[in-house]
Amino acid sequence: MTTEPQIVTLAKMSTNLEARVAEAEAAHADACEEGAREALAVERGDEAALRRLARAEKRRDSAADELGRLRLAKSELARQLAAERDATEADSQRELLIEYAEHRNFVQDAGRQLFEAVAAMEPVVQEARERAKAAKAVAHQLGLLAANEGAYLPEFGAARGAFKAVLGDGGSARGRMLADARERVERDWKDTADGRRVTDLLAALGEGAGKAE
Repeated sequence: MTTEPQIVTLAKMSTNLEARVAEAEAAHADACEEGAREALAVERGDEAALRRLARAEKRRDSAADELGRLRLAKSELARQLAAERDATEADSQRELLIEYAEHRNFVQDAGRQLFEAVAAMEPVVQEARERAKAAKAVAHQLGLLAANEGAYLPEFGAARGAFKAVLGDGGSARGRMLADARERVERDWKDTADGRRVTDLLAALGEGAGKAE
């Protein structure tokens, strides 16, 4: 059997106690009114009213005691309920702070891993840049029109596009962007117009396509 949270139990007790306090206040008010009536009757010379006044005063005093006791209980219950609410709020805040820290730790670790992965690629990237420049220079010597004028050969540019797609906020377009980059980066350059042109030139020179491998 599942035990309900303490704050729920206290809240139910508070609701019940509110109703009992209201009943006690009504009973005390009735007793006071009855006592007032009997006191007036005594002043008018009604001897029997003395006994009724004594009973009314007894009920009034009893009602006052009950009302006082319930009001004290209500005050203490309100204090406990406030303390429990504060504790519940503190627990909730603590859980949120822990969750926040977990998210931040993951992002921080991921950022560090990403940085190390990117930094490790720096030598390859630099060589790719130099070879792209070299390919452009050779293309000019051969009279070829290098892709992107040799500034970025397609495979390198596609890899940059994939990096931007992964790190960017492309939303629903992210998958399409990544798939497009993958298709371009995996395409063999020898299947492009430049590649076929190089293959044809090598064949015409009697070298064979294998030289372009």
